[in-house]
Amino acid sequence: MSEQSNQFSHLSLRLTNQGTAASPRFGSQPSKTTLANRGNADGHGSKLKSSVSSIISNWEVKRKKRKSV
Repeated sequence: MSEQSNQFSHLSLRLTNQGTAASPRFGSQPSKTTLANRGNADGHGSKLKSSVSSIISNWEVKRKKRKSV
């Protein structure tokens, strides 16, 4: 394993050092979820914003708990 990957030993990352990367699927049809999100951009944006706010809030709570220990 490389030195850089040892910095993240708490994450289960798969090291790939052979083969080719999957290319994007240009020209393929968007999924039903993508089409629904595009059709309701405001709702989708609000849902994403809410999710990000929740993640940040949870992270801040955990960070405060770690600092108090």
